Amino acid sequence: MFGVPDERLGEVGIAFVTVDDPALTEEKILAWAKQNMATYKRPRYARALPEMPRTHVGKTARGELHAEAKRLLPDLPWEPTQR
Repeated sequence: MFGVPDERLGEVGIAFVTVDDPALTEEKILAWAKQNMATYKRPRYARALPEMPRTHVGKTARGELHAEAKRLLPDLPWEPTQR
């Protein structure tokens, strides 16, 4: 899980989870989080993946997940605003 931009809060969470069961949808993941996680820890968005992208040394490829988040949520203000 990492942060994506949010107008009001600055950042909110997006969770990428690996699932074996295709019936486990993003809505079910968020419903589980609502029942089992504190409000401030709960992700606003979720994405189920068959497997996590990995780097050549086996670590999670966070850059690929970040690019996937941008693709899934194109309406968010991804670029920092000038003040």
